Amino acid sequence: DIHCGMRGITRDALERMDISSQSWEYASEMVLKSVHMGLRTAEVPVRFLKDREGRLSHHKRSGWFSPFQAAWINLRAMFVYGSDYFLITPGLILTALGLLLTLPVSFGDVDLGAFTLSLHWQFLGVTALAVGFQAFLLGCIAQILFDYTGRNAVRWQRVFPYTRTVLIAFGLFMVGVVLTIPLVVTYTANDLALERADTIQNHLAVTGLAAAVVGAQLFVSTLVLHGTIIATTHPRARAGQE
Repeated sequence: DIHCGMRGITRDALERMDISSQSWEYASEMVLKSVHMGLRTAEVPVRFLKDREGRLSHHKRSGWFSPFQAAWINLRAMFVYGSDYFLITPGLILTALGLLLTLPVSFGDVDLGAFTLSLHWQFLGVTALAVGFQAFLLGCIAQILFDYTGRNAVRWQRVFPYTRTVLIAFGLFMVGVVLTIPLVVTYTANDLALERADTIQNHLAVTGLAAAVVGAQLFVSTLVLHGTIIATTHPRARAGQE
């Protein structure tokens, strides 16, 4: 075994990790990649000796900014190598919140006691939906990029099969276009002027906008996801990494 600081790792695992960090962040990269690789981990107690009297730590010798720099590059490693953890779950939560604020208001304002879900809340829902769904899709792609076992590529390829997903994306986009037609007709009939905010045409158009955005995101991300699977599993790609 090779010992890295206070971490022990087998030579085979270290070679497969292909550590690229050059500074303090190597430990974060190692831990996150071990999770991606599904390695078995265990804690072993060690005796940590204090520095001899008068010896200054590396950070004190390097100056006051050194601890902040170490923290920043470690945080960067966590976001880069663990990006799926920061994207998939928060993305799904934002997507669900966006749907809850968008769909119920599709046919007009919704009164919830003293509170009213208006067109403005629906626009907020569309924003949350767009940001959340895109974050989720990027998280899926990130899992494939750091897929050492091959399981994530198989899973997301099953969830987003090319033909079915592209057809769903096209259907969502067309539904969005259709839902905006009443607003376009009303806008044209009123000499290019909009009526009051609380009309069914306005609400349907916002829901249509959400459907069109989600359809476009799903189509583009499906292309990138399948391209990523091909690029990371093709024999040439594997040969280039060795």
